[in-house]
Amino acid sequence: LYVPGVGASAGRREPRVVYAAIADGNDWCRDVHADLRDAQGRREDALFHPHITLCWPQAGGGHQPWPELLQAVGLSECGVCAVTAVECLVGENGSYRVAQSWPIAS
Repeated sequence: LYVPGVGASAGRREPRVVYAAIADGNDWCRDVHADLRDAQGRREDALFHPHITLCWPQAGGGHQPWPELLQAVGLSECGVCAVTAVECLVGENGSYRVAQSWPIAS
């Protein structure tokens, strides 16, 4: 997998989530997501974007210079990263838990 940069989802004053984008060249991540979704009997998620969650900023945690931080990190070259497992996360009460994890053989 390749990490081409970082981003954030919009919040009113602070981002709700800061993430590293994932590119894999052959849609492996999207295929795994679709297989897991189908196995769970869930409907298609057209908004799925492969990513690594870096943090969930806390509301009221003080002003952070998010645009400057994201620009600085976004300008760095992350490059290739090894993947050791695929994890299925489930959202519950505003947080996520690992529902299942599958190691990836090298």
